[in-house]
Amino acid sequence: MFKGKKAIYILVPLNIAIWGFFIYRFYAAYTSTDDIEISVNTESFKIDEIKDSVTYKLALNYPDPFLREGEKQKNSSNYSLSEGQKKEKKITVVKTPTPAIVKQTPDVKYLGLIKNTSSGAATALVSVNGQSKLIKANETIDGVTFKSFDQNQLIAQWGKEKIVVKK
Repeated sequence: MFKGKKAIYILVPLNIAIWGFFIYRFYAAYTSTDDIEISVNTESFKIDEIKDSVTYKLALNYPDPFLREGEKQKNSSNYSLSEGQKKEKKITVVKTPTPAIVKQTPDVKYLGLIKNTSSGAATALVSVNGQSKLIKANETIDGVTFKSFDQNQLIAQWGKEKIVVKK
């Protein structure tokens, strides 16, 4: 396109002008001295003065898409039905007996034994319902009392039930 000195005479001033524009914009962004003016002559009005000229009435006579087919929809007190839509509805409440809660035996695993040879104190590493804990003899965790333990087995009591767990 341009060859020789002709390109330099055109491109160097163009390059300086473009870079100058970017530097000016950067400088102007950080040295803004614009002060905020507060207008004293503001008009205020009450929200009560503004009224909607259109009156809306919702037609709530459709079945609820989130209820199952067999369930009945209760009348809601936040809307009213027109004269043609008013019908008496009887709602029957059926109470189902709740099953007795059966306590499930906790999941106890015997992971190992830590014994201090100088003092003779023993600590067992057990897992109760997936949580590993260090316990000593006659200690209770989550309703499980750990009676005794040795190298091969752990004896615990849960309520009236005796639990024997082998390593």
